[in-house]
Amino acid sequence: MAARAAANATDEDIAELEALHHELIAAASRNNHDVLEEKNHAFHREINLMAESRKITWALELVTRYVPRRFYSAIEGWPSATVDDHTELLEGIRTKDAEATRAAMCKHIIHAGELLADHFDRRVAAATEESAGSRVQEGAPKASDVSRSG
Repeated sequence: MAARAAANATDEDIAELEALHHELIAAASRNNHDVLEEKNHAFHREINLMAESRKITWALELVTRYVPRRFYSAIEGWPSATVDDHTELLEGIRTKDAEATRAAMCKHIIHAGELLADHFDRRVAAATEESAGSRVQEGAPKASDVSRSG
């Protein structure tokens, strides 16, 4: 879809993507994660609309409705990855290089997936440690249960 967007991009489309990207960079630099997620969504939506694939755009809009707010910004490394990856995507679209844009989008999806997987791994590890800590505390003798000798 990104390759189609690059092929279809008008000067107005590119200007809109550039504006969104600058707003996204500003939000990231201010650690304003609500705006960052909003601009990220708008950036991707604009690419989807440029690709003129109504069914894929519809499906993505449907799926994204069920992503919790501030989900992405809670993922370690996501804010900077968004800025960096989108810079490469925007360059491919700006130059109307469909193959470079396709490669940049694939790289972006893989990068985001790796960050998400690492995020889930850390959450599972933390929950496992917390659960193990609770079991140890539950099995530990209370001070009143320990008899004093001597």
